[in-house]
Amino acid sequence: MNEPIISLLHPTARVKPSEAFPRGWKDAHDAWLSRADHPERIEYILVVHESRLLEFDEQPLGRVHGWREFTAVTNRKRDCVVDQLNAAAEASEGLLLMGVMDDFYPPQHWDTLIIEALPKVAAPNVNPAWPEVIVPDFEGEYTIVCSSGTSPARDLELMIAGADTRKRYERYGYVLDSDFESMFSDNWRAFQARRDEKDGLCNVIERLDIQFEHRHPIFGKGQMDDIYQLQNRPQAYQDGAITFKRKMGSRMIAIGLPGQQFSSQWVAAWTVLYGHMMAVQNFLTMPVFLYTSNVHCTRMEFASTVLEARHKPDYVLSIDDDNTLEPQQFDMLVTDLDENPDLAGVVGWCWCDPADPLGDKNQPYVASCGRQTGWDENRQENGAGLGCTMFTLADFQRAFESGKKSPYLISSDDIAPDAFWSGFPVVLMRYTTLERLGPSAFVPMVRGDVKFGFSSEDTTFFYRAHQAGLKFAVDMRVKVPHLKLRAIEVQYLPGVSRQEVLKAQGKTLGIPVRDREPLANAAD
Repeated sequence: MNEPIISLLHPTARVKPSEAFPRGWKDAHDAWLSRADHPERIEYILVVHESRLLEFDEQPLGRVHGWREFTAVTNRKRDCVVDQLNAAAEASEGLLLMGVMDDFYPPQHWDTLIIEALPKVAAPNVNPAWPEVIVPDFEGEYTIVCSSGTSPARDLELMIAGADTRKRYERYGYVLDSDFESMFSDNWRAFQARRDEKDGLCNVIERLDIQFEHRHPIFGKGQMDDIYQLQNRPQAYQDGAITFKRKMGSRMIAIGLPGQQFSSQWVAAWTVLYGHMMAVQNFLTMPVFLYTSNVHCTRMEFASTVLEARHKPDYVLSIDDDNTLEPQQFDMLVTDLDENPDLAGVVGWCWCDPADPLGDKNQPYVASCGRQTGWDENRQENGAGLGCTMFTLADFQRAFESGKKSPYLISSDDIAPDAFWSGFPVVLMRYTTLERLGPSAFVPMVRGDVKFGFSSEDTTFFYRAHQAGLKFAVDMRVKVPHLKLRAIEVQYLPGVSRQEVLKAQGKTLGIPVRDREPLANAAD
């Protein structure tokens, strides 16, 4: 057997003495060497990040002989325990791989104990006349789990102490998944082992009677130093937890909640929805409350916040402060995107007041979504298609009677060549949609033939989405309230017409204030 039997993988950042570790990594190294029965069958691989090479070279190695081989490896990837450990594994040749840490100490005879924990098999026999020889099964795919001196539940959850056979390591080509930096990488490794064992791909050997010692400050052993603080910073735990949950199947959603004031009705609905997202749908949530005095800037600020976040969400949801969304409606929107991969986003809708400025009650109520009419692909540069025509009840009725697979959806395909439009009360889109359009999708278009001389932020967003070939739809089942404030009074006195009131106030009808007629009961 030419290969070393065991490869010890020791990632370290403690390349020089400190108060917490007066001898740096060397105390752990010496313990593993002195407590091994056969160090001549073991290779020891110490890994140092390239940023610490100068300090490492300035320290004397001291006594490192006695092993089959001692190797110092340079990690030129990330300066984190995951990449450090994987760099050591890549350089190893042993049949069994074991992790070593600066604060991790083995029991006496640890190498013999680990080897004997493996199942026994008959050695290949080239001569049938020779007696059968039983040896440890180094060729099988095994993970040996030992005790780290903490609780059995924690040891089985993290599997910190123990060893992997080379065949186990070669299945993935790493010891710890490089999607992690440090925290929760052990949780994921343990999950992989249990999952693969269930699928018949490997065997997990539980030997908690073999006890190692983890001298970490969280167990009341050792002293905190800058390396501990770096590895245990809150951001590392948060990043690790998010990565672990996403790899376990959780999706992430960023939620824009623009508004200056939120009513009790809105807060109650949001609380129920937020709990549903996390507890029922198992979403990782990123709520973003924000407000500016300019709606274009508000939408742009939200888009920038999401695009600059440390973790990219799968979905982006926006709910205005005068709209609420029920849990089952949220589920409908998510299902719409899951079942329609061609859709970039889907919207809910609410009723809006008639567009008639004089309040003609004969005008039909309209929905907060519709089409940008007059669309002409050859006239995009001239701003064609900015005029919005809102859907009415008749449009919804025609969709329901269309006989298509999803009659409750009106999509960009249904209204082509016009562009889809929504007023943004509730919008769920894929992250890739926001990534493609960017915050500038909400920048107003300055047009002489547009009311007020510039377009609204929702108009330009959907206009630019159409230009980019992105398709949207409205789910007619997702009708949400429109919580507009209303005065508690009769609008006009009996026998007094609206025009008479406006004339007396000198408003709307173009009558200069100086020419308005005083009210009969006005004080002199």
